[in-house]
Amino acid sequence: MKYILAIYLLIGLNANAQFSTQWIRTERDSPIVGYSRLEDLIVDENGITYVSGTIDSLSEIVPVTMAYDSLGNLLWKKVVTGLNFNFSWRMFTTPTGNIISAGHYEDNTGTNNMIFVERNNLGDSISSGILNSPGFTTGDDLYDAVIDSSGNVYLAGGIRVNSTFPAGVSKFDAGGSFKWLSSYPLLSGWNSSSFRAIEMCADTGLYLLTFNFTGVGSLIYCDTAGNFLWQKTLPISISDFHTQLTVDRYNNAIVGGHLNQNAGLVKLNSLGDTLWSREISYPGLNGVLSSVVNIKTDSTGNIFALATSNGNPSYSIISKFDSSGLLIWVDTARGYTTFYGKNKEFFSLDNGVLTFITTKGSSWMYQYSDDGIQITNQQLLLPGLTNPEVNAFAIVDESIILTGTSNKGFNIRQGFTAKIKKVNTGVLSNEKNQHINIYPNPAKDFIVIDQNRNNYSNMKTRLFDINGKMINEFELNKHSSRIDVSRLTNGIYSLQINGDNTSSTYKVVIQK
Repeated sequence: MKYILAIYLLIGLNANAQFSTQWIRTERDSPIVGYSRLEDLIVDENGITYVSGTIDSLSEIVPVTMAYDSLGNLLWKKVVTGLNFNFSWRMFTTPTGNIISAGHYEDNTGTNNMIFVERNNLGDSISSGILNSPGFTTGDDLYDAVIDSSGNVYLAGGIRVNSTFPAGVSKFDAGGSFKWLSSYPLLSGWNSSSFRAIEMCADTGLYLLTFNFTGVGSLIYCDTAGNFLWQKTLPISISDFHTQLTVDRYNNAIVGGHLNQNAGLVKLNSLGDTLWSREISYPGLNGVLSSVVNIKTDSTGNIFALATSNGNPSYSIISKFDSSGLLIWVDTARGYTTFYGKNKEFFSLDNGVLTFITTKGSSWMYQYSDDGIQITNQQLLLPGLTNPEVNAFAIVDESIILTGTSNKGFNIRQGFTAKIKKVNTGVLSNEKNQHINIYPNPAKDFIVIDQNRNNYSNMKTRLFDINGKMINEFELNKHSSRIDVSRLTNGIYSLQINGDNTSSTYKVVIQK
């Protein structure tokens, strides 16, 4: 099979799509302390934005759900009191168009409980469910939730069974009635199982992502009646992101995390067979502290992974793989992510455009076409907010609705929701380098650098392997130059072209 590797610019891009702030709304009820963080949002077909999270409300910390119109005007705000210390950080739309917010809280006895509340578009409570009502054990921490096509809600997390803390799932029907609670056996050598993610498998099964105290991951599969079917130890370690698990159109599970000395992916089918695993790295960067934190797939099974590293230097990596695990392209980005928010849905694939926002150090926003062309590269500056950390966003036409948390002072966090809108600069993202064409790609024996320009002098080209080692160096002095690559091994290489005032880097693949 022939694979097409996108030729794309890494250095010297002049991105054409930039964004400006339209409105910002902040949320922090307490004037002294601050634990306010907004973590998830949904935008409906009428342009209404629903946001959920946690705020300080003077005497206690409460879960909050709010609705804004398209101009940022607050339509309603609902809190649930009497829950003591709590988190509320996942939102879903029901088949009937209502909004569900899910989270967990610690009651006055020190018992942790999972909870969800369903509201209509006016903010009225329609139904709700709590796991850990009388008769259930303590220690129920929600780490993810999912809803099926019939409106059944599955709350998943860690629960307590005697002296152990295995992963568990509870089911509530569309009316909020409790149906069942199942816990699943711990692997040999595990005394606890920290739950991180749940995903539906065609409305007939559930993938559950867990890890032990050393970070080693495992994947559990059960049916929608709660029956345990299998559990597999994963070759990766994982952390605190529910977005490290996704399911493709073929009902395969893709899990991200840390693999060997780099970020990595593992793909499994619904029978528990491991289809492949791949490391993700970039030449010259140390990947020891890197981990995949967000994964998206498209309608053909391609996989887009966002990895971050909080090492020195800190960085992020964006990459695309086809369904067989072949790396199509990879690029780096400024900044990395943190664990302050539990949701971290800061990566989207919408109409063939990838958007992501790094959330630590300086917040930066990036957009790429699905073939690797960079569209947007700008610092995320939201007036009045210090170090904004985006937990979730939604793409709405030419705008992006963001929600997250920001610094308001020592140990004080302020939740925010904002709208930014695209402002076109009129300059194509790779306009100044459109005169360069490289083919064939993938290549077997040679590659051709074809340039449509009048002056070919002072153009030097260097070829690097995936580890950053220079393979060859030569000058371009004619319209078309042919480079012999017949002795190179299969893999991805960087082709750097330097002119008088430009420096451009392209990716080429050698495949024989």
